[in-house]
Amino acid sequence: MGMSITTADKPAWYCHYNVRNLILIHFHNRLSPVDLMRVALWALVYLLRIALFPGKSARLTSINYFAVGLLHGLLNRRGKWRVPA
Repeated sequence: MGMSITTADKPAWYCHYNVRNLILIHFHNRLSPVDLMRVALWALVYLLRIALFPGKSARLTSINYFAVGLLHGLLNRRGKWRVPA
């Protein structure tokens, strides 16, 4: 299409905290089902961005951290998680 797309190159573990915290905020604030659909749509767009534009971090590693962050958010697990060396 002739356009250039620029994405910020974040570490792979950033996906974990980003997704988990969004879900935790949703549950803490007890938002409406419409807001839950927004969170789900945001998560889908975020996952597609990882798949299409992985940056310097490995695509599978980012998707793995995304899935673990999603699980930790749904299980209400808080606090720091291990960060790869």
